[in-house]
Amino acid sequence: MSNKVVVDDSNVTIGNHTAVSPIVYEPTQSWRLNVMCDDCNVTGEDALGRLRDTVYSGTWTLAWWEADRPLLSINLNFNGTSVEAYFVLLLRSLDSNSTGSSTLTFLIDNTVRRTQRVTPGDFTFGPDDFTPRTMLFQAADLEPQPHSLSIQWTHGGRGPRPAVSVALDSIEFIPFDVSIDSSRSGSNTKLIASIVVPIAVVLALIFGVFLWWRRQRAGKRRQAQEMTEVDAGSEAIPSGSRGSRSIQPFLAYGSEQPSGPLKGRQVVHDTHGPPEAGHPPSYQEALTFPNDMSSGGPSQSTSSQTTWTR
Repeated sequence: MSNKVVVDDSNVTIGNHTAVSPIVYEPTQSWRLNVMCDDCNVTGEDALGRLRDTVYSGTWTLAWWEADRPLLSINLNFNGTSVEAYFVLLLRSLDSNSTGSSTLTFLIDNTVRRTQRVTPGDFTFGPDDFTPRTMLFQAADLEPQPHSLSIQWTHGGRGPRPAVSVALDSIEFIPFDVSIDSSRSGSNTKLIASIVVPIAVVLALIFGVFLWWRRQRAGKRRQAQEMTEVDAGSEAIPSGSRGSRSIQPFLAYGSEQPSGPLKGRQVVHDTHGPPEAGHPPSYQEALTFPNDMSSGGPSQSTSSQTTWTR
């Protein structure tokens, strides 16, 4: 456990060094260092000595009563998980008219944590009419972070003067260990990294597989499209060409290709007059072509006539 940090009610001077107290008193003039309250019974030097022995480092800071200042406050900022406030209370036993009451309110981070009524019946006073050093407030459940402590002393203003005066002795708190907090933060960071990194790797792999699948799918689509286009091109026949293939008649070697349309014409082949012995006879071929060659192929009425002569 960390050691307590004691913030004394006033500046502490050790040798040539003065530790300035971080406590802020408001209003400043209404908080008085090592001053005794009016009509309090601590009058002799012996009584003051006993009071000094009671408080921390022999000092206290008294809340001075003034009728037109019904609110006095103490403020401290600290880094800790626990805080305590110590007071000394003094009875105005020398004034029977001082019968009023007062209240101490304690706030942490502007939230009220405790309200303490201050009357003679709420405390036990010693022979010199003051209490021992007394802890009036403690908060031990604070988060390890910066906090603010505010203490407000209020009274009835122009009513009867309070029967009990209050004096701050010290404020103590337990600081949080920065190294432990940092190690916890580091552990949390490592834990988060051990979870996030594998997830990121898995997501990256899934994304890579998805991209590969999309590329494969796109490639197959392109290949299928190209094959479809090739098949369509090989099966296509130019418009107007179906049924219009030309048919050339058989011609003997050395014959002349007839000119003009062949429809209804007779082609006659003759080879050098009468055939000689041992040679085939010449022939005369009459070819009659269909009336319409462009309407789906040759007609069934096609005829051929050959005349042989010697």
